Amino acid sequence: MYNSFMNKSHLSIFLLSATLALSGCSGDGNKSITPKENGMPHAEAAATGQPQIAYVDVDSLMTRLEMCKEAKSRLEAKSQKYASEVQVKEQAFQRAYAEFAKKMQSSGYPSQAEYEAAQQRLQQMQTQGAQLQEKYAVELQKEQDAFNESLHDSLQRYIKVLNNEGRYSMILAKSGDNILYADPSMDITDEVVKGMNKRWNKRK
Repeated sequence: MYNSFMNKSHLSIFLLSATLALSGCSGDGNKSITPKENGMPHAEAAATGQPQIAYVDVDSLMTRLEMCKEAKSRLEAKSQKYASEVQVKEQAFQRAYAEFAKKMQSSGYPSQAEYEAAQQRLQQMQTQGAQLQEKYAVELQKEQDAFNESLHDSLQRYIKVLNNEGRYSMILAKSGDNILYADPSMDITDEVVKGMNKRWNKRK
């Protein structure tokens, strides 16, 4: 009968869910490339009138944005709180099951009705624990999704402001190896980080 609703892999849901999309929101985040003067790409491209392309390193961006760091901290704290609550229920279930097993090995239950009632209580505890775990996992996912959308919108708005004068014909998002090669002089991540953090700090 015994089937614990909480094990190490289940518990990890709470510790991992806050970092699925925000996994880059911690760490030193200090690696950066010094941009060219005024953050402009190749001067040769400008002189010849060629389209000027820039890129933002999204992985680096997410380690350095204040809004991302704060969201990760908030989600991790909530994740750990939820995990602790579920673990309390798991421990209560384990104690109740141990008492049930001990009684079955000794005198047993006086009647079939009492035996079935004890089984039902255990089943109810197990179900409630699993439901609570699922509820918290869904809540964390919703909050994470909401933050991701907010981050995306904030980045889009800032890019429009940054390129208000049409400095760039195209601004790409670099993540992992989706861009095989890009000249470091095209990297405007530093400029975007500074600008977005400045905006974020003004909101406080």
